[in-house]
Amino acid sequence: MTTCRVDPASKPYGRYHKVKQLQAEGHGIRAIARHLGISRNTVKRYWQQDSFMPRPTTKRSNLFLYEGYLHSRWLEGPTNVKEQLTEIKAFGYNGSYTILANFLSTWTCNSIVEIF
Repeated sequence: MTTCRVDPASKPYGRYHKVKQLQAEGHGIRAIARHLGISRNTVKRYWQQDSFMPRPTTKRSNLFLYEGYLHSRWLEGPTNVKEQLTEIKAFGYNGSYTILANFLSTWTCNSIVEIF
């Protein structure tokens, strides 16, 4: 079992302790949810935990590692997202087509020159 450091000032950490305190006082899930103004599912999740377990953070895309390469390819001419996706996947890109397409959709020929 791994332990993780939790910021005691974080909002979820404070909610967890309030739920546990009210649980120890004998209040039910609905009453706690109503009193704290949070979802019953959140209360139930905290109710069942022995210790606070923060939600895992989402995995970030490594797209910014390939920004320079994408810039040079963009200036060469063809701006086909599928081709660029295939190329950077070969280099180790772990993201999706949608992430790349959204990233490239903000680029225009004029803005690229200004950025770099």
